[in-house]
Amino acid sequence: MKRRLGKGEPRHDARMLSMARYLPPAVVLPPAVNWGSAVPKWPMMLNDQLGDCTCAAAGHMIEAWSASEAVADKKGAEAVVTDQQILAAYEAVSGYSPAQPESDQGAIVLDVLNYWRQTGIAGHKITAFGSVNPLITRNVKTAIFLLGGLYIGVSLPLGAQNQNGTWTTEGLSGDAAVRGGWGGHAVPIVGYSTQPDGSLPFHLVTWGQTWTMTQAFMAAYCDEAYGIVSPDWTADGKCPMGLDLGTLLADLKLVTS
Repeated sequence: MKRRLGKGEPRHDARMLSMARYLPPAVVLPPAVNWGSAVPKWPMMLNDQLGDCTCAAAGHMIEAWSASEAVADKKGAEAVVTDQQILAAYEAVSGYSPAQPESDQGAIVLDVLNYWRQTGIAGHKITAFGSVNPLITRNVKTAIFLLGGLYIGVSLPLGAQNQNGTWTTEGLSGDAAVRGGWGGHAVPIVGYSTQPDGSLPFHLVTWGQTWTMTQAFMAAYCDEAYGIVSPDWTADGKCPMGLDLGTLLADLKLVTS
């Protein structure tokens, strides 16, 4: 299986909203959730040929949201996101042109999120997004639980090239453990599980498959994470339980005016 990366270095915006401000502090979190379990097969979305992982991650989130049985008052089945739709978004965001293979240089996550909100990907727009500190486990779990997932960027070490199905820090040392030694990649986290020792494997989608990532790996190599509010997740028109959506939208209007 070919594995392409394609996430550029994080671009920081001083206006970026912190999702922690809008997440409820006292919500009871289940020990495990997996919002991607209803998706029968994850497509590659060209990420074996192009460095379009930033757009493929968006497509996978749309599929997970629309397929999940947790979406109240569902009016249809899982959304179908095509390769051509992902390619169109990647071209628009990154400047890639199939006629110029050398233009396949990946994309910046923030550019993809802004494009997704303002223009839409595969005919789907998001309402808002905010950063989540990947080192604050409760906020990470709360965002996954309430928002149906988490969009993250990882700066992968060379040693990750030899891992299959699970990203873990076990066995990584020396040059193989250097952050970013391989490159940047974007994936959606669609769930988490709690092990008897309290550790948290996260469930994610990459390269057309469901993988897991250990809590230690996320702490070591995740360099950006975002909670996203999407109509595909809130199909009944209501905001996720306890989310202060009114304040979030008011703040978003202030920083984007």
